[in-house]
Amino acid sequence: IAAAGDPINFSNTTIGDGVFLWNFGDGTFESAVSPSHTFIDTYIDSTVNVLLVALNSSGCIDSAMQSLSILEPFNNR
Repeated sequence: IAAAGDPINFSNTTIGDGVFLWNFGDGTFESAVSPSHTFIDTYIDSTVNVLLVALNSSGCIDSAMQSLSILEPFNNR
């Protein structure tokens, strides 16, 4: 679960060096090892599938996907 507008730090636990591609399920992509991403208000009350694809120097490819619910931020006024 994540709040729209709050940055989320994603952790890549892949062992070894390689090339990484993150697909955040909102039309944006990143190639950093462990990026930070913020979902905009458009995605409130929706679920996105965050996909990480890893390619190592030997040409082996693997992927992992996680569903993430995006909620309205809690506003404590």
